[in-house]
Amino acid sequence: MGHRERLTHYLYLLGNSMKVFIADIDIEGAKRLAQELNKHGEKVWPLEVNVADWDSQRKGFEAALDRLDSKHVDYVCPIAGVGEGRTFPNRPNSVGFQEPDLTKFEVNMNGFLYTVSLALQQFRRQEPNKHGFRGKVIAAGSVAGFYNHPGIPMCAAAKHAAVGFVRSFGKLLLDEDKITMNIICPNKIRTNINTTGAFDKVEAAGVQLIPMSEYLAAVKNLLGSNDVSGACFEIAPRIGYFIRQPTEFINSDSRISGEMTLELALPLHRPIYD
Repeated sequence: MGHRERLTHYLYLLGNSMKVFIADIDIEGAKRLAQELNKHGEKVWPLEVNVADWDSQRKGFEAALDRLDSKHVDYVCPIAGVGEGRTFPNRPNSVGFQEPDLTKFEVNMNGFLYTVSLALQQFRRQEPNKHGFRGKVIAAGSVAGFYNHPGIPMCAAAKHAAVGFVRSFGKLLLDEDKITMNIICPNKIRTNINTTGAFDKVEAAGVQLIPMSEYLAAVKNLLGSNDVSGACFEIAPRIGYFIRQPTEFINSDSRISGEMTLELALPLHRPIYD
């Protein structure tokens, strides 16, 4: 069972007021999960969505809104991700040049940004809820977003980008829009992103896998009134979840330069009223 299934189960159990939408390209799997959880009343809805396609995500988001009487969305959780593939051709005896296969990168990176864009547009149209927030983005990342992983460069590139995006934008969103955005980056969790044999090999080497319960605890920590934003939560074996601090500025000149970059770029994020 993966992040999607566990998180859906968890949100379902939070209370009768929570309505959950599962957006997935595997619509049959999403339907089975929704059917399992809806035995005592409809609270979970499956949506067929290709996260790498903007129009598909937009239509799925609009379909979810149509089912909400309040038209108010509290949480958006970008989770979709795929493992490493063969991106760059490696055929020394070939002639000519072959285009790299960026399909998996587009799922991991473009899909993430499409989901965030939908969430922010919706949140900015809403009034703050009882906790004082217009909405919260809780993204699923990976320790590949800050540790070196030589064998999975494209996954690492997408996850590094997601971590940098959340750290850079999250605090601004809180200050300007009353929106929080954080990313949870676990080490290896036994999910369907890899084979059973691969996870067994990790455990046989004495490395502890991350329990899914620890990931869900990190999610729970960010719900409701928690005002943390722009944080990267690492989940480490035998330690649990904690905020992984970003690199400090090397000196005061670097810090002031960064502050000036914010000042120069801030107009790019101001509202535009037609």
